[in-house]
Amino acid sequence: MTYATCGKVPSVPGTEIRDLFRCAGWLTNPVPASQESPVPAEEGCAGEQFATPDRLQQVFEASAAIYAARREGVLIGVVRVVSDQAKESVVYDLVVAPEHRGHGVGAVLLELCLRDFGHIPVTLAATPETLDFYRRFGFERLERYPDLLILRRV
Repeated sequence: MTYATCGKVPSVPGTEIRDLFRCAGWLTNPVPASQESPVPAEEGCAGEQFATPDRLQQVFEASAAIYAARREGVLIGVVRVVSDQAKESVVYDLVVAPEHRGHGVGAVLLELCLRDFGHIPVTLAATPETLDFYRRFGFERLERYPDLLILRRV
């Protein structure tokens, strides 16, 4: 499979981020595109009220960097980094469309983050399913958070 573009971008439209999050199962109570005010979140879906395209785009644009992968013009993967550029960087929202997982898209996106921000410690939150993936890149669990999968690469 060939991917047309993957790299640091100035912005990604909020509608594309929302659609990618939705297809990846990250939005279980999505805000309808035609609705201006958010739908109240269902129990267990905290934060869904912030999944409007405008809010998603605002969050991404406030980040130090956004990396996006596209195939034939369609957003298939994205990640963002928040960083003070001196003490720590945090990787957020690494997501790849389900049909493109297992083809190295997430690895390329994470490698780009580490290329640009790996000169200082990088922290991220992982799920049990993604723990092995992040460990391949040198991330280790922070023992001070035994109930959370917070990983750091120094």
